[in-house]
Amino acid sequence: MSATLSVRGALRWGDYGPVVLTSWTGSSTAEAGFGPLSSSANGMYTFTLTATVCYRLNGVVMGETLTQETRVPVYIPWSTADLPWLLWKEAEATNYIRGILNDVAGGQPMFIEGLVTGLAEGVRAVLRDYLAKGYLNQGNYPPSCSGLCYSIAPVQLRLYAVQGVGGLFQQGWASLGVYGGMKDSRSYELGTKGVAGVLIVRGYRHDYILLSGKGDFSDTVQVIEMPKGGAELFRKALSLSALQSQAREVRP
Repeated sequence: MSATLSVRGALRWGDYGPVVLTSWTGSSTAEAGFGPLSSSANGMYTFTLTATVCYRLNGVVMGETLTQETRVPVYIPWSTADLPWLLWKEAEATNYIRGILNDVAGGQPMFIEGLVTGLAEGVRAVLRDYLAKGYLNQGNYPPSCSGLCYSIAPVQLRLYAVQGVGGLFQQGWASLGVYGGMKDSRSYELGTKGVAGVLIVRGYRHDYILLSGKGDFSDTVQVIEMPKGGAELFRKALSLSALQSQAREVRP
């Protein structure tokens, strides 16, 4: 008799919809379009079809409402030249305590693990002075506090260096799978770009694999985004290889 198709999304830091894509009556078929989407809309989308149907049972006309849902992941690779902002934003969304109400919001604490040749000063500063220690803030970046503030919980952090990242890559510790493979003893290759540094981030709703060609994350960083928990096996492989290679743990 009638039907409605709607969509809602759980995105990186907020929600989308629900938005009605189309409604129709008196027909068993209809068409609707959604998109195109960019990486800023990465997340899990749920499409919901609600239909009212009419049928005859033992000579009696009956009506019934049926609902069907389909979940569709959208995770488009992207790049950023402002990695400190991304890390700060994820930490803010993941785990904070409001200063006035003392209520906790967010999910599991943020986790960062990686292989670096060094750290660009901007990345070092945000890791050292803000993410690793916790910081009073008012929702602004760079962090600041005046009036009503809340405190970011410290982020779990583990970074390794072995005469530069090449030492671990040479061990063949992991493959980036569909994202790339072994290039040589000094780098991975993503497309045509060599990668010398890797950071794995467990954030608010998504996981990230961050790839730096220079290894110190001073360059434009390639971002591989995935559902939360999606990078866990990659993180474990990195950690195991670092231990086996007697990697030196470094602090920002």
